[in-house]
Amino acid sequence: MKQIKRYLIYASSIIFSRGIEYIVLLFAAYYLSKHEYGELEFYKKCIELGSTFIAFGLPSLIMSYTRSSKSKINFYVLSLIFSITLACIFFVFLFWTPYFFLVIPFLFNAVFFNGGITHSYILVHKSSVYAAALKAIISASFYTVLFILIYFFQYESLSYVYVSYVLIIPLIVFIFFELKSQYDKTLIKIRSYLGLFRKLILGSLTLVLSNFINIMFLYTDIFILKLLSEDSNADIANYSFSLNIASVLLIIPMTIVQVEIENLKLNRVNVNKLYIFRRPYTNFNKMNFNFLAILAFLFLNSLIFNGGKIPLRRLSEEKTNNHTGKEERVETKVLGKYKDLKASLVLSNSSNTNLDYDTSNNINKTPK
Repeated sequence: MKQIKRYLIYASSIIFSRGIEYIVLLFAAYYLSKHEYGELEFYKKCIELGSTFIAFGLPSLIMSYTRSSKSKINFYVLSLIFSITLACIFFVFLFWTPYFFLVIPFLFNAVFFNGGITHSYILVHKSSVYAAALKAIISASFYTVLFILIYFFQYESLSYVYVSYVLIIPLIVFIFFELKSQYDKTLIKIRSYLGLFRKLILGSLTLVLSNFINIMFLYTDIFILKLLSEDSNADIANYSFSLNIASVLLIIPMTIVQVEIENLKLNRVNVNKLYIFRRPYTNFNKMNFNFLAILAFLFLNSLIFNGGKIPLRRLSEEKTNNHTGKEERVETKVLGKYKDLKASLVLSNSSNTNLDYDTSNNINKTPK
């Protein structure tokens, strides 16, 4: 009976986290223009992809290989150090690009967000009930701040990025006091576990590749649209909205599957059985990697032979669409707050040759 209660509590936290996520994202789809919503979804997918590399399979490593309290705590500390090091490397490589500000969201999602390193540590070191409570609190805080940034502060497409900057400081304070309490108990001795951690990190490369392939299976279309589409943000908005609706319909069955997987990970007998399939599974991942490498090679060749015109054309069109989208948002808010001026606004815009759409029907329409 106790196990069933924990099962229900953990499942409820997953449903709550997913539910509040889709509620806020559906609100964003309604409130933002199509261009802004598409850009928000693009940053969301970039953060999820980048956090996969920063996490480096460490959540599964903590859940599968740690048994004693000392091993759980020390593996968690080593995982934090390793992830921060990877984040610093990412920052060096991305510093000269427009996307360097995504490094903090990468680190936040990998360490603190649902399914991250901290969540796995709490699950194996504390209990599933404690992990469920932490999961619900972080999700509620994250999407509440996201809603506030969209609705009150008008950060629009960058709201998903700025949430990490807001929440990472209190969560660092939480981790500091957690580790301090363990240090006072003389449980943190990372030198004793450093050699084993290095060996396991090399073995987790297969898991990183597997997670990357799973994410790219869903998100490849979005990155291709960003590169090749003439109106990339609008196309991404359409694609992401359909994907979110499908995810809402699957929230119950996927929750059951996720809870069962977490229970299997906590059972050592089941973990040992997975080693039987490790060799063919590794070969399968290598085959997938080779396939993706061939696709990437062909894709880069197509860009080279096109003379690199696609990214430049996309950049110029995005600037135009962004400017038009801001005009549309301003007029939409005027209509919402001052309905009695609607007729005069329509009349003035109809006489303005610079605007080629009707103000009375511009809500959530794609900027032209």
